[in-house]
This record gives sequence, structure tokens and C-alpha cells, in this order.
Amino acid sequence: MEVDLKISDKGIMMNGFSSIKDSSSTFLGNLKNLPPSKIGATSVVPDNVSFMSVLNFDHYSSYRKNFKEYLSAQQKLYQHEKNISNFNKAHQLNLKEDLFKWIGSEFCFFITQGDQENPMENACVAIQTTNVELASEKLKKISHAVGNKNDSTLFSNHVIYNLGLPNLLKFALGDYFNQNNRSHYTILEDYVVFGNDVGNLKNVINSYVRRKTLVKDKDFNQFYDHFNDKSNYFVYLNPKKAKNFWNSFLNEELGKVFNENQELINKFEAIGFQVVSHENLYFTNVYSNYKVIEEPDNLNLVT
Repeated sequence: MEVDLKISDKGIMMNGFSSIKDSSSTFLGNLKNLPPSKIGATSVVPDNVSFMSVLNFDHYSSYRKNFKEYLSAQQKLYQHEKNISNFNKAHQLNLKEDLFKWIGSEFCFFITQGDQENPMENACVAIQTTNVELASEKLKKISHAVGNKNDSTLFSNHVIYNLGLPNLLKFALGDYFNQNNRSHYTILEDYVVFGNDVGNLKNVINSYVRRKTLVKDKDFNQFYDHFNDKSNYFVYLNPKKAKNFWNSFLNEELGKVFNENQELINKFEAIGFQVVSHENLYFTNVYSNYKVIEEPDNLNLVT
């Protein structure tokens, strides 16, 4: 990665590019030759989000082709496809038709603010769909095939379902869904939103109904103006809202350092990282805004 650094009174901006020798064996390889697009999930992500990462691609079939190349380079493709084949046979399903077919052009993983010791309790993932009716139909089919009864909850005119397969997303779609280990979901606009906790999904629905989402948030929009309007990968962190965040994402030693310096980290109001794919180059933008520390006016000290 090579970037230029620009420092202003209210923020730090780094612009440049990343390159990799073998794009098929790294995470960035999943974005190879995929056209960037605008983020749409901000219309359903609550404005009290502490962390968000978004993958954008033209269509899931293009992304999956790269993903399979990545698995092949990691010598994991054979086992991955064997597991899916065995799953299909066991439940008389076809995940290519019942899951992959309705996935559209965006994955969004996000964590909302909370006091839980484990912030992953508030983790959700939103999957954009090509056809929301088809997605709903196929998810119900999967649920019935695995023997799950009509387990659902109605909240604020939105239904929260339980798919009955806690690790399906990680199993079928890859490690990007590592932190989503339960199968509760609801549908907002053209997104299927999976959550680790029913209570948190209710909070997500409540924020949506009250129009308290990122797309309506003035501070977030001003922050996002520093980035390209289209991207393949975007990461957003609000340090103030990321309570107990560091221990879950960093090793013990580094997590301790960040926890001990939380007051300093809180000076950074937001941190963003963006990747835009172009052939074998990945244009990279990093931006963070922070509070300006006002020095006292010396004239006010004269008596």
C-alpha cells in the first residue's frame, strides 16, 4: 500500500493505492475486476452503529467466482463444495437456487451500540436481494427443509423469523460472515437483515421505522463526503460507540493498549477506510476526523 498523507485542522486523509502479487489468494482478490457501486445499506443501518463494513459488487455471481478462486488458492475449495453438496443431499435443497440466486450486489456487516460485554451480541449482517419476494420464499423453504417450525415474532409491523440454521451464512458464503452465528432475520426494503439477537433486531427495526438510519444522519453524511461515492469495500468505525470493541477484534495485548487509551481514541469522531477496485490495483482512501483541542486565549488570562 502506498498513500499520500494530508493533515488538516479537523481530520487526517490518506489517499493512494494497494497492489497484490497474487490477487486470488487474498481478501482483496475477492474484489478483482468488480465494478464499484454506491452503498445502499445505510438506508437500513441504524444511526447508532459503532462499526460497519460493506462489500459492493455488480452481482453475486461475479463475486462468487472470485471467492471460489480465493478458496482454491487456499486449498479449501474442494472441501467447501463437498460440504455444500452433502448439505443439499441431506435436506433436499439446492443452495445455488435457494440462496445464491437471490443475493444481489451488497453485503453489510454492522454492530450497533450497546453495553454488552461481548459486542457481537449486537452484530447484524444485511444482504441485498435481487428479488425480495423470492428471497423470502426461498428462506422459508430452507427453514422448512431443516425441520424448523414457523418460529416468528411480529414487531412494529415487521416479522422476525428464525431460519433454524445458526451458521448457514458462514458455511455457504464464507468467513466474511464469521461473527453472524445465529439465524434470526427480518426484511427491510430489499435487504434481508440477519442478527445474533432478537432484541437487537427489534432495535434495528425500531430505528428504521423512526427513520433513525445512517442515510438520514447528518454527521455520517458529512464524514462520508470525504470518500468516493462508489466503492467495493468500505469500513466505518465510531470509537465512542464501540464499547468493549477492542477485546473482540484485537489480540489481548493490543486490546489492552486501546482500552487504556480509550479517552484519547474518543477524540477521533469517526474512522473510515475505502477500497475501489480497478483491474489489479485497489485505490485506497483513509479518513478520520477528530475534535480540535481549543487552546485558551491568553488575553483572557490577563488581569
